[in-house]
Amino acid sequence: MQMSQVYNYVSEKIVAMLDAGTIPWRKPWTGLMPQNYISKKEYRGINLFLLAHAPFKDPRFLTFKQVQGLGGKVKKGEKAWMVIFWKRFSKEETDKNTGETKKRSWGMLRYYNVFNVEQTEGWTPRPLTEEALKPNEKIAKCEEIVANLPEVPVMEGSQIAAYSPSRDTVMMPDIRQFESSEGYYCTLFHELTHWTGNEKRLGRFTKNDGGMFGSQSYSKEELVAEFGAAFLCAVAGTEQPILENAAAYIQGWKKRIKEDPKLLVQAAGKATAAANWLQKITYGEVTKDETGEKVEVEPVPVEAEA
Repeated sequence: MQMSQVYNYVSEKIVAMLDAGTIPWRKPWTGLMPQNYISKKEYRGINLFLLAHAPFKDPRFLTFKQVQGLGGKVKKGEKAWMVIFWKRFSKEETDKNTGETKKRSWGMLRYYNVFNVEQTEGWTPRPLTEEALKPNEKIAKCEEIVANLPEVPVMEGSQIAAYSPSRDTVMMPDIRQFESSEGYYCTLFHELTHWTGNEKRLGRFTKNDGGMFGSQSYSKEELVAEFGAAFLCAVAGTEQPILENAAAYIQGWKKRIKEDPKLLVQAAGKATAAANWLQKITYGEVTKDETGEKVEVEPVPVEAEA
């Protein structure tokens, strides 16, 4: 089967699932949430967002004094991460006119700096709980795709899966934090497809396009990334466990798709170009099919933007 046929097969499957209705989608990794090492309490609100983007595999953070109290120290040159909180104050006041005593409360925004366990040394942290980790193993065919990328992407361990256009960096949780090995590679291929869009590669966006998130252009890019992930999983032979998740993820953009009927076609076309680029496939290239016979890779037309 030629690569274009594989892509068409996956596209047809996803569209058929979309037509059948919404499939519940959930994040494919469990992930240990950012938390304070001493109290073991998870950070909430904006602090969760700030620390979840930190490039560390260990989700635990401490203040400078907490590190010292444990006999350790912060590594030279390490920068702190800011955590904010509201400190509540209250005071009883007496109304001069009525003599009535009332309690007045107000809040003041404060902050403090924390360091990740990985930024410290000179002490032995307790082992991370293994409850959320699964014995997932690497998949040879998927690893082959990653090993043969046209260039080596900058990868960072993280508690979230994301691609940063400004830093041109792919962030991924540990494979053991995913529900399955297939889920890990599907997510990795999703982020690598985003990575192809950088202006240095296929040029779907520039490093300054961070403001596109939530916009119509972001909707298109997410569809491209999800199609690209599905295509690469099909090439690796791991598409069956992830196709339903892909369809359900894309279903989340149903309103945008209705507003722009060409969106799916355009996204699939761009994803085809991305998947081919990641595999170093060029149009007209001679390759071999599953029988060992040489075949020429057929170009898949990418419909122009409306």
